[in-house]
Amino acid sequence: MSERVELSREDVEALRDLLESMEKYELEKVGVKTLTLYQRETLYKLGYSDQDAITREEVANLLGTVEVDINVDTDTKNIQVSKGIQEGLDTLSTEISKYPTDGYSENSDMKAGKENTAVLLKAIKEVIDTIDRPYKVVPFYVLLLYDEISAQELKEKTLKYAEELLGQPLAHNSLKMAMAAVNKSSMIYKRRDDITGVKYYRLMEKTKDVILNRYVALLHEHEVLQRQEELKQAEKEKVIEAAIDFYENVYRDRVIELATFSRRKYLLVDWGELRAYNPELAEFVVKKPEDAIEAFETALKVFRKDFLFLEPGEYAVHFTSVGDPVRVKGLRDRQFGELVTVRAMVSGVTSKKKLFYERMVFVCQECGWETVRIQDPIAKVEWPGKCDACGSRNLKVDPRKSVVKDIIFFTLQDMVEDLGNKEQPSKISAYMLRPDVSLSPGDRVLVTGILRDTVHKSRKQNNDMVLEVLHVEFLDDFGARELSEEDVAEVRNLRERYGDELPDAVARSLAPQIFADKELLPELWFFKKAVVYAIASPKDLGPGDERLWINVLAVGDKGTGKSRIIRDIQNITVAVYGDGANLSGAGLIGMPEREELTGEWVFRGGLMVRANGFVLALDEFEKAKAEDYARMHSGMSYGLVPFSKASISTTLKTMESVVAAANPVGGYFNSYKGVFEQITLPSSLLDRFDVIFVLRQPRSERVIEAIYEHQDKFEAGEIQREIPEELLRKLFLYVRELRPTFTEEARQEIKRFGMAVNRALANAGFKYSMRLRGILKRLAMANALLRLSEVVELKDVLAAEEVFTAAIRSWGDGDVDWSVFGEIEAQASREELELLRKVEEVMGKLHDYYTKVPEREVLDWLKSLGLEEEKARYALEVARERGLIVESDGGWILSSRA
Repeated sequence: MSERVELSREDVEALRDLLESMEKYELEKVGVKTLTLYQRETLYKLGYSDQDAITREEVANLLGTVEVDINVDTDTKNIQVSKGIQEGLDTLSTEISKYPTDGYSENSDMKAGKENTAVLLKAIKEVIDTIDRPYKVVPFYVLLLYDEISAQELKEKTLKYAEELLGQPLAHNSLKMAMAAVNKSSMIYKRRDDITGVKYYRLMEKTKDVILNRYVALLHEHEVLQRQEELKQAEKEKVIEAAIDFYENVYRDRVIELATFSRRKYLLVDWGELRAYNPELAEFVVKKPEDAIEAFETALKVFRKDFLFLEPGEYAVHFTSVGDPVRVKGLRDRQFGELVTVRAMVSGVTSKKKLFYERMVFVCQECGWETVRIQDPIAKVEWPGKCDACGSRNLKVDPRKSVVKDIIFFTLQDMVEDLGNKEQPSKISAYMLRPDVSLSPGDRVLVTGILRDTVHKSRKQNNDMVLEVLHVEFLDDFGARELSEEDVAEVRNLRERYGDELPDAVARSLAPQIFADKELLPELWFFKKAVVYAIASPKDLGPGDERLWINVLAVGDKGTGKSRIIRDIQNITVAVYGDGANLSGAGLIGMPEREELTGEWVFRGGLMVRANGFVLALDEFEKAKAEDYARMHSGMSYGLVPFSKASISTTLKTMESVVAAANPVGGYFNSYKGVFEQITLPSSLLDRFDVIFVLRQPRSERVIEAIYEHQDKFEAGEIQREIPEELLRKLFLYVRELRPTFTEEARQEIKRFGMAVNRALANAGFKYSMRLRGILKRLAMANALLRLSEVVELKDVLAAEEVFTAAIRSWGDGDVDWSVFGEIEAQASREELELLRKVEEVMGKLHDYYTKVPEREVLDWLKSLGLEEEKARYALEVARERGLIVESDGGWILSSRA
């Protein structure tokens, strides 16, 4: 523009509104004829016509060159209505006077009328100062339609229009408050007829002008939003068409199967297959998952009805395998709002499903007014402070009018097999609406969901990120399928290289810095071999739910190398390591905690849960708590640990080999005391270990010299791991899927050895044990697995017998004393068993004279059998602890007679 143009303040406001709208909706250019009335009139003054277009830069330049007529009074009390504005108001009055009326058909014009009326109501609310409740806008709407109206007519028409405008009738109290808002407003002209005394109301013309100006501005914004919605709808239709095409050409059979044979309520779409067919559509699914899922579900209904001639049904669409699965640690904030597939382990879960009110309808108990709140699963429930209509605080949720879904909250963390050496797992909170699966701590899953952030007004700080899970797949066993063909060839070459000696080579490769020799230090050598047996053993249940995994324990003096062997396990295989510092209840089993997002109690699985399917390596095992030992019993035997605390009742999956090391009382074994009494672990827990080694500091100078020489060679680099770490990991992965079968010769040898051991036990006063058969089977199978054999042969059973016998021998001074095994089975030492027999004998005789045997009588009889007073009292205490006798009113009774 070459000359300055004088414009009114309204013209300047029109240009400013236009610029603001273009910036808000990122419009670089608009056509003049698409603008609002007052914007077009301003541009006409500046020389533009309806055929022209104007850019955002031009509007900004115009605002910098116009000269404003500052004499125009902009106060609403002094506004002069222009001819164009008045014509617009007249047109508007004619249009909205048709609505709402009875009998008006629902068509596109009617729809547009409703939308425009909603915009008008919003404009009225923004202009009138006394409108603080939704229903108070209705009388002002009526006043906008009529030049002047009596108080009675205003009430009648307010009641008439309220239900259609607001969706519910207006209560009497609300009508009074609405009329009060009219009377208080400074924008209403009020008069009373001198003759009839009737009160009349009229909306000031200046106020009408302001309302209309605001209306046309809001209408323009509405039109822009509507155009955006139309573009979005067009995009949605395009996506629906593409989804139908995918169903027709790729997933037709699966849709038919879903409709006719499957009870599943969702169609599972492999994202990789979608990407192969339509890459652009697959990318849309990742970037805009909510829109994509809605479009795919709509397309499924259309495809079923129009292409397959079936009932549309209510089927969801789940996507899976979105790109390469990522670890929890691999999630990034740039993925917020996108669909991702995560490979993880369930580490914590709420005890049961909760109810989530997606759309919450609050009903006022005083006036019946309904208030709707859309809720967020990861934010606090938004409860209205009071009724919008009458101000009452007596609000209740109506479940029938609300939209309610089941929801579960849980925690995911990196799986132990995906962690590097000594790497700590990352975790993320997750939730799932309408869950169709049951999750437990320890489950390994592949979850697909939308990554959300947790930014909310009610939160003082961010809680990082959360995953809305849409689909869950349980992972199969982690094994040979993770290996490449080259990896498998490497493993099989070990068989060719070592033959039947491969188990020994693997044992030598465990903690090579620790000297262990079959002849000089047999207990440490066979402990190493038992450990690699445990690693190789299947983490599964066999026929009759008999466990197939092996549990190994070493109780030994400090400095015997057991701790280094335990620590090295995680270097050669997938394992979870724990020591005395983290063997509390929270670390070993797990504990209930408050969920970060909701405050609900969830169970956080401990080390046993994390190790499910692999190996749990524990050092300083004697430092765990008594309650942890008690909970471990079931897990070590059956792979399940029940947990019930803090309103949480769940079952933990713990199918893993426990390889533990513990110290005796005082750190060293006392040769003048029995081994059994120097082990603080509960005898009932010892029974869960297949082999238990006692390790003592060597006394032979020959052995000590060999240890020194071995350490010197290791430090000089002359001794290294015989089989490299990575190859050992591949070997243990490879054998996970092997299940060798037993030859008849092997079965017969297990029977022969078992019968021989049980005869020795019977001669020592112990009962027959079937547990030995299971131990030998597990050890023999592990030896066959390490030979990479699919058959358990006699040689494997003989190797198993050698390991088991070495463990029993380690309890004594070189001789095999099978009574050790009997003591563990009986969960008592031989001395304790002898004392129990004497107490039972004495109590049986005294019950001929006493119903309740006095303690003094019991002690005197025990002393008559050769026991000193202190030993007799100890015998009585052991009998009480073992449940042989019970105390009653100062006397004792055999539990069998209680």
